[in-house]
Amino acid sequence: MLLDTERRIYLAFGLPRSVAKVWGVGSMVYYAEKMTQGIPLPKPYENIHDDAIQMGGDFIINKNGDVTFLYCSKTSSDRPLIPTLLEALKDFQEYRSLIGGYGIFLHRKKNIKFKPVHISHRGGAGEHIENTMTAFKHAASIGTEMLEIDCHITKDGQVVVSHDSSLKRTCETEGQVSDFKYEELPLLNEEHRLDFYQTFKLKGGEDRRIPLLREVFEAFPDMPINIDIKVDDDELIEKVNDMIKEFKREHLIAWGNRSSKVTDKLYRINPDIPLIFSMQKVILLLVLFYTGLLPFVPIKESLLEVVMPSIMFDDNKIPLKFSRTMRCLLRTADVLLMSPVLFNHLRRRGMQTYLWVLNDEEEYTRAFRLGADGVMTDFPTKLKKYLDSHPEYKSQKSDV
Repeated sequence: MLLDTERRIYLAFGLPRSVAKVWGVGSMVYYAEKMTQGIPLPKPYENIHDDAIQMGGDFIINKNGDVTFLYCSKTSSDRPLIPTLLEALKDFQEYRSLIGGYGIFLHRKKNIKFKPVHISHRGGAGEHIENTMTAFKHAASIGTEMLEIDCHITKDGQVVVSHDSSLKRTCETEGQVSDFKYEELPLLNEEHRLDFYQTFKLKGGEDRRIPLLREVFEAFPDMPINIDIKVDDDELIEKVNDMIKEFKREHLIAWGNRSSKVTDKLYRINPDIPLIFSMQKVILLLVLFYTGLLPFVPIKESLLEVVMPSIMFDDNKIPLKFSRTMRCLLRTADVLLMSPVLFNHLRRRGMQTYLWVLNDEEEYTRAFRLGADGVMTDFPTKLKKYLDSHPEYKSQKSDV
């Protein structure tokens, strides 16, 4: 009890002994044995003279160490009523709700140095060939606040900016990026379809070269960059990290991967770089949130980047025929993920939420009304015009 330095709570509950003695090895072994034997707890233990229930009651202590509420239980099932607890909590100035309020007391708020509202997906794949220097320069010229890119490594150890590990979709070439030396990589196709707007086809573009990550860092020294480490490759992770440190960009980088195995490696090699939630950690986040445990659990990730599931139902963009079961799952995912309360809780803990990949005004509006911090788009010019006409959403970045 860091706040209760005088052990007033221990004395109030008749527990004057130290934490070490009350939670000693003998006590824990005793309780473990009884639980494995199916014996209900608590049960008196002859060598412990304190309350066998340990902390036999409930209390509220404020940040100054003052005990503002105390309830000593008479039996193991004797607990204060919820209305009584809520009444005791209402005087806390910081108190907002049981779900959203406690996190600021328990965890140090994250201090991310960027807060982009406008994020260009693959540099703006709907306006220039994806992941090219031309796309990045165009997005920067209209004022994008973050570039979202993807990284792979070539046969000769060069870190390149490319979404797919295969060259089939982007270059009409058989093989993987890792099968080629950098100078052997083919040019990108002159036209391509968008993953999240499949009825749209981008044609033309003179810049068809796959760029190096180093080129991007050199060209945009002050631009926040969101890096998707596309494969589980230790050499790739080490080289990206070395380059980030070389350019002193830890404060301007977010990185991640769909797999927790990879994100755990990213965090181990450099915990100073804001980490994106993996797929598994997003699921865990939802479980913790809907069980009410999230405010009490420390989280190493800083950025929640998730798809807005409702975009999957637009047949003009994604003409896929989903089964009834799949449509039900997608709608359920939309309800669970698109929670303003969740987004607000994360924001209070210094985390940010980005929604992708949104490509029209209706989607932008829904995202910002839900409380998303940033929107990822294939059409940076369209999003810029939208934000220019909706300055109330641009102002969200003012509290960085």
